[in-house]
Amino acid sequence: MLLRSAFLITLTTYLLLILAESLKPGFVSNYFSAHWLLLVSLVLFAGTVHRGKSLEISPWLGWVLTTVVAIVAGVVTWNLGEPLGSLRPILTLLALALPFTIHRILDPS
Repeated sequence: MLLRSAFLITLTTYLLLILAESLKPGFVSNYFSAHWLLLVSLVLFAGTVHRGKSLEISPWLGWVLTTVVAIVAGVVTWNLGEPLGSLRPILTLLALALPFTIHRILDPS
């Protein structure tokens, strides 16, 4: 249980730091590399899998997390995609759809 909690906390922290870095460049990278958290998260994930504990979550929570990731991906793509010109709306729609597609592939139920 401790490995699973530590994995989820480090992964969430990593994602939030990367989001903060993309919104304000230098906000995180001026102080340390957030990618070290990803490495720690991967090690904790390997420990969780090795112990045979699965990361089962309820179906509705999976869809809620997928929706949140899709919205964040769409907003980040739209905000950072200004140089893309006319491709910006299409890539934003793809960024919105991709999390749902991955969710359906990994969890077809």
